[in-house]
Amino acid sequence: MGFMKKVLHFNYSFDITTETFIRNIINHHIDFIPKTLALKKLCPFPSKFYYIDFITKIIRKKIDIFIKNNKFNIFHAHFGPWAYIAGKKIIPSVMTFYGNDISALAQRSVFKSYYSKVFKWYDVVLAEGPYMKQRIINLGCPQEKIKIQPIGIDIPEFFEKKANDIPVILFAARFVEKKGLIY
Repeated sequence: MGFMKKVLHFNYSFDITTETFIRNIINHHIDFIPKTLALKKLCPFPSKFYYIDFITKIIRKKIDIFIKNNKFNIFHAHFGPWAYIAGKKIIPSVMTFYGNDISALAQRSVFKSYYSKVFKWYDVVLAEGPYMKQRIINLGCPQEKIKIQPIGIDIPEFFEKKANDIPVILFAARFVEKKGLIY
């Protein structure tokens, strides 16, 4: 086996009971060794303090030291606010929007300011579909930086299909346009 590159995933926390879509992304790497770093571990303050500049500078420095000491090749921030908190990295950087961070939060002027910086700092911005991609473009991200990364689940993890089974699809979401369901 040859040299495998390492990717550092950054989020507020990696709670296994929620945000299972992030766990699936991390668990299904093929060409990279995934590692995680949680903001909760770096900063003892509640998340509502993430906009305070001096705390952000401390967190950025800790992340940079962690990246350097562990020789990571790629940095991946999950959710817009945490991409801003992490700041510009010296290694290739990816960030993913998931929903509320690009819809409700993006309406606030402070987040528009944060995201304009994120769009300059990060090499790739991931969106789960075309609707979200357009929202990101509307916020000022260069179209060439945006890639669509559908969020899926590992079907065999949930059930075993038998030969005579009729497929049943469950769509667990609100019936709104941004979810991609034609209704």
